[in-house]
Amino acid sequence: MGYLGLLMLLAIGLPDSTMNKSSQVAQISISEENETAVFISHRSEWRYHPGDNLEWANPEFDDSDWLSLTPSSTSITELPDSLWPGYGWWRFTFQADSAFYEQNWNLYFSGWGAAEVYLDGNLLYNYGKFSTKPEDEQTYTAYLKTQKPVSMKQKSQHTLAIRYSFHKAKKYQSLFFEKAENYDRSKIALGFIKHTYNENIIQARNVQIFVLSFSASALFILLLIHITLYIKFRDDQSNLLVSILIGLLLISCLSVYAPVYLEMTLAGYLLSEEIWVTSALAAFLLIPYVIASIFRISTYKKSIYLLYTVPVALAIYHFSLFDVYILVAVLYLLSFLL
Repeated sequence: MGYLGLLMLLAIGLPDSTMNKSSQVAQISISEENETAVFISHRSEWRYHPGDNLEWANPEFDDSDWLSLTPSSTSITELPDSLWPGYGWWRFTFQADSAFYEQNWNLYFSGWGAAEVYLDGNLLYNYGKFSTKPEDEQTYTAYLKTQKPVSMKQKSQHTLAIRYSFHKAKKYQSLFFEKAENYDRSKIALGFIKHTYNENIIQARNVQIFVLSFSASALFILLLIHITLYIKFRDDQSNLLVSILIGLLLISCLSVYAPVYLEMTLAGYLLSEEIWVTSALAAFLLIPYVIASIFRISTYKKSIYLLYTVPVALAIYHFSLFDVYILVAVLYLLSFLL
């Protein structure tokens, strides 16, 4: 399809996008508001083109006839197949004030596909493994990642280029609906950030590792104790119920912290969220029945029927029918009241 056809598809599929006949040069300055971070992926000066050509990393390349699409405000799942065959390039030309060069920056990148980022024609970093073939692509895990340093010599202008592939973006969107797009999961975030960001990420990761280690260890020990008691005293069903309850809590703990110890794709990340929602909700709704069984309170044993709401809540969460957390809050409250 010719370029005119691409324009027509863009006008139909993306009415808010605009074209600019001449390449624009963005202006970047440091102020009190952004002295620790300068995010540029939302800027309107970005240019996009589907396909792949390493010549597009060249700062001298004329991208004036490219589409004006920003990486962070345009979901690639909304692009027609002619504009997103599974890969494409973004280019951004900018000028920076002298204060910008006085700072020590890290290049901030967030995206669940695979990318190569070029500065003035030179490859800075790989994020995953870019490929025009779906089977060769290795996507990047963006969760809790520290950012890499970047240095720039002062010059009249710079050009950043992103070579990006995400072949399964539309497939994930069809499987997980709106959740695949939440938190910019099918978008790209790019900018410059101070080293304090990495320090915060390392601290957050250490906290999560500690919480996971402590919680999972305690739950696992309790699980072994109650399984052993159930094996020894088969007539007492309470130990079996408590074991099931603790097992659900352990699954919930491992799934919510899965990105801490696993390199996960977007599909794995979204799936772990659903496992967490299911196991945590089932555990809390099982508490009234377990207590009623332990103390032989027959009146409240019908609370076992609360578990029937778990698949309903999971379906609401998966298909994003409405805010499932409202339903979960109501069910939690009911469980505690019982």
